Amino acid sequence: MSCRWWMNSAAALVLLISPPRTQADEAAALLKYIPESANALVVVRFGQMLDSPLAKRERWSANQREKFAAIAGDLPAWVNLLVVGAQVHPADSSADWRVAVAPHPASVRIKTIAAGERADVETLADREAVLAPRGIYFVALEERLLGLRTPAYRQDVARWVRRTQRNPAATVSPFLQAAAGDDSQLILALDTADMVDPRRVAPHLERIGLGPKTIDRVQRALGELLGLKVAVRFGDLMELTATFEFTGDPGDVGEALRRLFLQAVSDHGLSLPELEGLKVSSAGTSIQLTGAALSEESLRRVLTFALAPPGEAIEQSQAAEPGVTPTDSKQEAEAKVDVKKTKRYLHSVNQIVAGLERGRNRIKDYESTATWHDNYADKIEKLPTTGVDGELVEYGRDVSSKLRALAASLRGVVVDVNTQQRSVTYNTNYDPGWGAVSIFGGVGYKAPSTNVQTNLNEVRERQADAVQRGAKQREEIWLLILDERSRITDQMQTKHAIRP
Repeated sequence: MSCRWWMNSAAALVLLISPPRTQADEAAALLKYIPESANALVVVRFGQMLDSPLAKRERWSANQREKFAAIAGDLPAWVNLLVVGAQVHPADSSADWRVAVAPHPASVRIKTIAAGERADVETLADREAVLAPRGIYFVALEERLLGLRTPAYRQDVARWVRRTQRNPAATVSPFLQAAAGDDSQLILALDTADMVDPRRVAPHLERIGLGPKTIDRVQRALGELLGLKVAVRFGDLMELTATFEFTGDPGDVGEALRRLFLQAVSDHGLSLPELEGLKVSSAGTSIQLTGAALSEESLRRVLTFALAPPGEAIEQSQAAEPGVTPTDSKQEAEAKVDVKKTKRYLHSVNQIVAGLERGRNRIKDYESTATWHDNYADKIEKLPTTGVDGELVEYGRDVSSKLRALAASLRGVVVDVNTQQRSVTYNTNYDPGWGAVSIFGGVGYKAPSTNVQTNLNEVRERQADAVQRGAKQREEIWLLILDERSRITDQMQTKHAIRP
């Protein structure tokens, strides 16, 4: 599920405190604020992560927490709980909308958020709200309860707020409600009822070497699939478990689902080295894949996937700074460089680069990591830039652009690199013909030029060949990124005494 959907929403300031009851209960209680049409849910118990035996053993200090939070979506260092709901389309990696809700400390006011975003407080659906330039609406839903929604279409936000006032209880699917009750520290749940057409899965099952009888059993099971839940539990290790939930007994299809799951993860550019060690177990109406102990870098990637912002930010002119005319806003922003915000931005971008670079050198199947590059590019684009040195912002945009070029190359798109001009170009409208190869039956780029039902293996072979041919260009792009990272880091140290 490459869907950048999980993303890409909590990149905003969500201010939280630990509730008095268990966070499993608290997360379930917050579901009443998630629209009924949501088919995806993310629960992050960040405070519990940092209170785990692993975190204590590794001595995750306050500074490390801040850095870790920046990778996870630029969350405040004291974030403890976050519940995100969305309506997503895994086939084409898109989301219609995303909302997030969380309690916040009494000391935090909507004016605090407005000041941080350089925006005005307005009244929307009888609630105080802030439209951030990044395309996010913050809303004071209740006393000490903050909500946000993106894309920031005012009418949609107002209707959502009014609906939350009428909802006495959760209206999302029973599968998502049950997922929220899991007390793991990280939960990603996708309601798949009626999402997968079992007939379209046959070519994918043939591709992983299954015979006709096994394919028939898997197709019948997928017709009764209610959802997929991925949970990460923190103890001495960070253990990932993927659970397939069915309406009835799925039968002996666990190993086939494991292979299909790994293939789908690879096809969507979401490979993690630890997933190869997953083992199959079953009980009643569910099949579990267990045994993956995540590294810190893999956890950061999962969080990036889970908390990725959807869609594009609104135009800056739609949310001018309070008390400043649009014509003066840019000059005012450039004149006010905040060293702390500049330092935070630099560290966030450089950590993203460092994480992907480590993956490039360590991950066996680097060619199946395209979506991580796209997700990290989204993260950079959604980082707050208010008060950040303008040259550093340009560096972030440059890195984001090059990460997208790497993602395109990893999907088989031809990329041209001009090392003298330090530029990278590729055709964003190019349709290589394999965009529709998804078990969800969707389209990756646009209308496909390939009959995926009859020649899936041929399509994948062509794609793999194109990806291999782009290895030299990807190496050149990485050299440009690392060289620019060194240059801007030295420059920020000279200008603002910011240490690497």
